[in-house]
Amino acid sequence: MADLAQAISEVVGRPIALRQASPAEYRAFLLPGGTPEPIADVLLTIETGIAPEALFDDSRTLSRLSGRPTTPLRTVLRTWLRA
Repeated sequence: MADLAQAISEVVGRPIALRQASPAEYRAFLLPGGTPEPIADVLLTIETGIAPEALFDDSRTLSRLSGRPTTPLRTVLRTWLRA
């Protein structure tokens, strides 16, 4: 997530702070919004189970599966900013 905050900062031209919520804060955020407790617990388990960089993959699998090159994050962010 730090990489995402850094990329957004670069694209928008101002610092974007990353604030990691504790598990208790995340659960407290979900419940008042109407998330049922069992679902909140599942989401919390998933969120806390994903280690930093656990989803990083530079194997180019997505490009091979889709048959086209992936778009760099900063390019996507710039496109969204222009929209």
